[in-house]
Formats: sequence, C-alpha cells, structure tokens
Amino acid sequence: ENPNTSPNIDKLAEEGIRFTNMFVSEAICAPARAELYTGLQPHRNGVMQNHMATNKGTLSVVQYLGKLGYRVGLTGKTHIKPQSVYPFEKVKGFPPGCNARNVPPAEWDGVESFITRDTDQPFCLFICSIHAHAPWDSGDTSPWELDELKLPPHMADTAETRHYFREYLAEVRLFDDEVGQARSLLEKLNLDENTVLIVLDENGAGMPGGKWTNFDWGVRSACLIKWPGLDSGSMVTDAVAQYCDILPTLIDAAGGEVPSDLDGKSLLPLIKGERKTHRDKAFFT
Repeated sequence: ENPNTSPNIDKLAEEGIRFTNMFVSEAICAPARAELYTGLQPHRNGVMQNHMATNKGTLSVVQYLGKLGYRVGLTGKTHIKPQSVYPFEKVKGFPPGCNARNVPPAEWDGVESFITRDTDQPFCLFICSIHAHAPWDSGDTSPWELDELKLPPHMADTAETRHYFREYLAEVRLFDDEVGQARSLLEKLNLDENTVLIVLDENGAGMPGGKWTNFDWGVRSACLIKWPGLDSGSMVTDAVAQYCDILPTLIDAAGGEVPSDLDGKSLLPLIKGERKTHRDKAFFT
C-alpha cells in the first residue's frame, strides 16, 4: 500500500505465481527456517523455539537435493543447527547476523562464483537476507512522508508507530533491492529462463500482532515463484500452503520421490495448473 517499497517484487509478481495464503507454522526465525529446510513442522523437527537444534538424524534440503546431484549452498542468515543436519556449502557475500546494526550492502561475487563453478551441475542456493529484521536502522527512509504512511489496520496510529514503520519500510526496500540484484545476476548469466526463483519473506515484522504470534500478520508469508516454462504470465492462487511444502516441491521438480513422512506436499501440481487447491487447513503453533 505504501509506494516505492517493492518495485522488483512487484515486477516478479507480474511474471510469476503469487501465493496469497502461504504460512509459516511458527512465526519465529529458527522454527520457520527449520520447517523450510526439513519439510517438517516444528513439533516434528524439534525446533519449537529460537536457538533450538533440529533433531539429530533429520534430513534437510542439503541431503535430499545432494542425492539428486545438486550442490546446495547458503549465503547470509543461518539460525539453524546442528551442522550434521544442515551441511550447506557456505557462500560468502551476505551478512549472517540478523541483529546487526547499520548493515553494509551484500557482496555478490561469492554468489556468482557458486552459481558458475560447474555449468554441468545444477545448483540450489538460499540467499538469506537479514532485512527486514530488527533493528531497523539501515536503508533510506526519504521515499515516505511520516504523515502519508498507510499503517496496517490493527496498529495503534502513534508518532512512535509511524517512526518505526517507516524505518521498517526502508529495510523492506533493501530486501527488494536484493531480489532485483538476484534476478539481474541470473539474467546476466543467461540462467533466468531455466532457474526457479522463489521469494519468501519469512514471518511477520517484530511488531504488535506480527512475529511471535499466531495472528495473521505474524504467520502469513509473502511467496512468489517464477517457474521456467510457464508462459501464463502472472497467476494468483489462494490455495493454502505452508513452508514445509517448499522442500517437497524442490524434490519433485528435481526428479526425486517425495518421502511420504514429510509434513509438506509438493506444490508442483498447483504450479502447473493441474489443481486449484492444496491444503484444507494451515496449522500454527
């Protein structure tokens, strides 16, 4: 609703699939990421609080896609453990600490080197931005006038709220810039047409009614998917989906068999237009 916030994401939405009902099972950093990488919800992967470790012996996207011939890397924020569950190849370039202050711009050389290292081997790379995690002290606030901001309807409209919400929007714009840079890099490397690009925004902002809660603003996540070979242009789906569905989708797309004991289900039938619905309910804790 506030202009100048997400031009790159908006452009991607015009070319890909926008999910209006994508949810995390738990609106906190570590549980959301463990769910994303394992295809299991918090009570099954063991990460029900921040800083908890995933159950030893659990398989993650690294093992699943590694068995299918992919190299699997991660740059930026981790917030996951132990290493045995998440043996990502660490890629330099994005700052890892989500509580960092006055964050410098990300560097893309490591990302480009990872992508181009072996053109015969497919890759899966998680580019994990720390924007727009608090503290909100990075980015340019000048595109928004305090008295013109449109606040979420559940928020108390005070001067303090407007101050912090504008700081938050500046970091959302930094995240959007990174989405645009990732897209530009794929185009530069002639990989834009055969690379799946998924944009997720994790849980809601660390503000009232957002992160740490089961309110809609906390558990609802943005999700955009640009899928090669789909010429339908923009598509919007209100199918209910959760973070645990992303890993099965990747396994399915890579030609693997999705394990039946995962909590997630492949979104590929939905993406290909073979069905309109996905889940009856979303589950939150």
